[in-house]
Amino acid sequence: MDMIEAFQPDMYQSLCDGDTNPTSSKKRVQKSINRSIAFLEKCLERHEKSEVLKESAILGAVEGGYSIEGREDSAKYLANSSVFGYVIDGLHSNGPDVEQLTIEDVKPVLEASLKHLPNDKFRVLQGCWNPETVLSMVELGMDAFDSSYVYTVTERGGALIFQNSIKNLDIPSTATDVSYGAEPKDGSNLKPDTSIYAQSSYEIPEKKKRITDDKQVTSVVEEDKSVESETQGPIVESPEDTKSQTTSLNRKYEISLADKKYAEDFTPLSRSCSCLTCKKHTRAYIHHLLQTRELLGPVLLTIHNLHYYMEFFKGIREALKSNTLDSLRKC
Repeated sequence: MDMIEAFQPDMYQSLCDGDTNPTSSKKRVQKSINRSIAFLEKCLERHEKSEVLKESAILGAVEGGYSIEGREDSAKYLANSSVFGYVIDGLHSNGPDVEQLTIEDVKPVLEASLKHLPNDKFRVLQGCWNPETVLSMVELGMDAFDSSYVYTVTERGGALIFQNSIKNLDIPSTATDVSYGAEPKDGSNLKPDTSIYAQSSYEIPEKKKRITDDKQVTSVVEEDKSVESETQGPIVESPEDTKSQTTSLNRKYEISLADKKYAEDFTPLSRSCSCLTCKKHTRAYIHHLLQTRELLGPVLLTIHNLHYYMEFFKGIREALKSNTLDSLRKC
């Protein structure tokens, strides 16, 4: 609390013990609840006496792992406290593995937690949840998420390309989604380009047009929209299975700039994006930066991914206002 007073944050989370996951024992879960309640009481006592923290909001952590009974006990206690809002904690041990958790895995414990909390108080959920899971959690009543998903995507050289707004859904498709220098491996046709490209007037340089089957086609960027995730949740899997599922899940929302097929791709990361990276640089350039391990590569990816993710949440707010969240999910 000395450090919190030194920083004087607008909002902060009380100390808690949320190191639980789907495999945590009942004893471990109960210990996390008891410790977190004890920590919160001490933090609240200091918070209420502090002159420095009068304008700061404190958040309490709802624990309980994947125990419905534990979640309800923790939530009922927090509901009667004087905190500004709640952090639904203890669902995972952090890290990129959170992406593999589906809404079906966490929905029962989220509902058990949220039903006992006041609707007019702030609700936060931490972890690098994928966009589809985020939409489901918003529908359940969550208000805010952290940006660790952006960091995770950037660390593996990925660029977010999923449909992040409903404003482009009615724009017709105008191009075929063909990756320059790469042919479909299964012989199937790639899906038509979505509104991510349709809204842009960006032209591929003339010299980058190529001849295929005696037909001249302008190469455009593969958005990898056709790949669906088959992730089943926190079950025991072989490393090969996990790697395969992670790849499918990633391709649904991002492209990997480390892939050599982007070496001569002179289009922006996403034509719908207005970030500095997409305005000034190409996929080929960022691919080169990653291959040569230049620090600028992750910097440019961070700029794009953070901007794109923030636009995603802007799109969620707009969808909630217009009651079109389901349309954003289906795009």
